[in-house]
Amino acid sequence: MLIFNTSQHKYFRMKRSILSLAIVLLRSLWMRGQKSAYYETYAIQWSDVKAAIAHAPDSIGALIDRLAAGDSTLRTREILTAYMANSYEHCSPFGDAREARDALHKGEVAKAMSLMDAAIKKNPLSLTNNYYYIVCVHASHPELDEQPNAPLNDSIRQLLELPATRLRLIESAIYYSGNGSARLPYKVTSVDDEYTFMRMLDLPQHTSQSLTNDLRDHFTLPPHSSTAYQGNEIDFDASRIIEQEQELFGE
Repeated sequence: MLIFNTSQHKYFRMKRSILSLAIVLLRSLWMRGQKSAYYETYAIQWSDVKAAIAHAPDSIGALIDRLAAGDSTLRTREILTAYMANSYEHCSPFGDAREARDALHKGEVAKAMSLMDAAIKKNPLSLTNNYYYIVCVHASHPELDEQPNAPLNDSIRQLLELPATRLRLIESAIYYSGNGSARLPYKVTSVDDEYTFMRMLDLPQHTSQSLTNDLRDHFTLPPHSSTAYQGNEIDFDASRIIEQEQELFGE
């Protein structure tokens, strides 16, 4: 029998709480998309982003700064451009939250919070960093889950407001970057963001994963009941991730 300690119980309860909020958002996005047989996507290519950085670095830098500051007036195309462009600055293809996740599993909440604080400062435009930063804030303040309807005090609100805004903006941009098909795979900037996005779609653990010849991460899923994503296959554009790995390892 698998036994979790109290800290682990809180950790998984917090993840469920955050996941439920994400599902509500993505369900609304999906339902909006189903008004037509094919919802609008933003066919932004990595080559387009790279060219924009070369020709207008100040403008792209300003978009990145605005998204990092949680500017909700940004249009979806601008958010997606900033998210993708950020990978040419300081984005790891493997993400920055793995040590924090391990610490949370061990019930080492203070260590996890410290690690995520550093990670989100290093890369505030990571979907995963924002997600697990919020998880860590909840772990540090168990009253948030014990009394979910209680008003937030100012200090906790300040901790949660910005990462929650970025999480909402980035996940919606990824959602509209494609539709998860082989023809229009979702755009992500790290392996961890693939898994976090699938988690936020309320998808089950995949049964298989493969890298295709055209650099898609292709996942096969078991039957599921997600209302945010339909189908038992989902694809991500892994071309930038592969490029970053080659840069990292000098291949």
